Amino acid sequence: MNPYRKPAKPAIRIRKVKLPRRPPCGPSEKTIARIRERARSLGLEMPLPIRQEKEKKMPKYAKIGVVSAVFLLAIIGGFLFFKTKPITLEVTGFSWERIIEIEEYTTVRERGTSIPIGGRKITEDEDCDFEYNYNTGTTEYKCETVYLYEIERWIYKRSVAATNTNRNPYWPNPELNSSERISNSQEKYFVNLKDQTGMAYKYSCKEKEWGSYEKSEPVIGKISIFGVRKLLKLERE
Repeated sequence: MNPYRKPAKPAIRIRKVKLPRRPPCGPSEKTIARIRERARSLGLEMPLPIRQEKEKKMPKYAKIGVVSAVFLLAIIGGFLFFKTKPITLEVTGFSWERIIEIEEYTTVRERGTSIPIGGRKITEDEDCDFEYNYNTGTTEYKCETVYLYEIERWIYKRSVAATNTNRNPYWPNPELNSSERISNSQEKYFVNLKDQTGMAYKYSCKEKEWGSYEKSEPVIGKISIFGVRKLLKLERE
């Protein structure tokens, strides 16, 4: 035996260890079973938390690209909306519409955690919900009383309208009964136009401006891709 020879190192046996698979986001099976048992003991029927895979986040550069594209589209849309060109138009006709909306005072059923003044209770139930805390692995239950009650409310019922192509607009007769009232009214006025090629346009305006135009009158219209945005009367000599 050579006394100067270095002693051999002891053999090291390496054993392969199978690491546990990284669990997906959400509670474990044991936690879900514990929540299910707790809900059963309380007599609750509710959906339990579902284990979900971790959502893939959008890359930062993709978010910047989406925001930039939306901003660019907004700029282009605003430019096209405000960009107009003047053309000569002829007034070919008129139209108008007046609408009256009517509500009815009637009994309805609603649900809430309290009964407002004038409400009449029909049933009373216990509404329970839960919130799972993924950090602590605990579940918090929240219960509140929910009432079903009747109450009188003003509810939309119908609309009456009047429309025509003459120059004498009027409001329609709503013919209200004792439990109805007028809730809102609308009025629209349109000037029908055409250009030198025969293309038709419709211009919406207020009643005072609408009444200032005459049929066959030439006007200057400021046109955008969305239609006629403004009319200008020609100066008469």
